[in-house]
Amino acid sequence: MIRAANHLTNPVFPAIGMSDAVAYFSRLQIPMKLLALVVLVVATFPAPSQTSSVVLIPGLGEHHHTISTNNAQAQRFFDQGLTLVYGFNHEEAARAFRRASELDPRAAMAYWGVALALGPCIANMDVDPQQEMAAYEAVQKALAPGATEGEQAYIHALAKRYSSDPKVDLRKLDADYARAMRDVYQWYPDDLDAATLYAESLMDLHPSDCSGERISPATARRPAS
Repeated sequence: MIRAANHLTNPVFPAIGMSDAVAYFSRLQIPMKLLALVVLVVATFPAPSQTSSVVLIPGLGEHHHTISTNNAQAQRFFDQGLTLVYGFNHEEAARAFRRASELDPRAAMAYWGVALALGPCIANMDVDPQQEMAAYEAVQKALAPGATEGEQAYIHALAKRYSSDPKVDLRKLDADYARAMRDVYQWYPDDLDAATLYAESLMDLHPSDCSGERISPATARRPAS
């Protein structure tokens, strides 16, 4: 990605403007040739990856959902992501799931988690088209071979919630997802995560705002174009 020359994001000068950097070095009376070299190095310094600053957060509890991975850190970041989803911190949850996918690119459930976190929830049903597409692309990655039967049930259910068609009826997709999660819950009645996500999928069909007032389904998610 090409970054604008007047706004740098890098470990040396995080979020500093180019003009600010020039002014700073000018005050130090650094020769212009050296200044030009410093600016060039700073401008070309690779930006940190989107998940490079993601850390395991203490104090979130010990919720655990086993996924197919041999990487213990990937498992921990997945558990953190799911815990954050349950706490309605979907942005940080997506970062945790992405970190899990970096640690183990073959962990299908890590991509499932990204798609889940990017999608609508009872606390925020208004998801923009770009985020919808990102969720669709993530769940498509999760559909790759290698997941267990139980994981495939989760993944195929969530895949019904997203579409690459920008004109699709999103409310219908939500209903399809709820029906699919009902099946997952019936197949795995002792899986409390399946039960929780099924319940939440039903709540998403009848969203209410924080005061308890019912939100019109027509405004809960983008209507079909």
